[in-house]
Amino acid sequence: RDSGIIHVEAPAEELFTLGQFFGVWGEALSDQQVLDRPLGTNQHRYTFVDGLPFEGDPRTIVLTDLLSIEIQVGPAPLDVLPFEFPTDFL
Repeated sequence: RDSGIIHVEAPAEELFTLGQFFGVWGEALSDQQVLDRPLGTNQHRYTFVDGLPFEGDPRTIVLTDLLSIEIQVGPAPLDVLPFEFPTDFL
């Protein structure tokens, strides 16, 4: 949680999704709740992939190298936060 970076290693090449990660992590990711935070009245979940709005179910996002995913909860979306991967990830 501290770095915000997901690193995946598997014995064979396979596609993994953000939903699988949240499932293994044991955390919620739905229209009603993100992590341990239930959405309140007039709150919505906003998802951004590489800085662009993602309108689908974020659980379906396929995790790929250096993909930036930002999930926000609130009455309206905020500007996407800038993120730079550490140089040892490039």
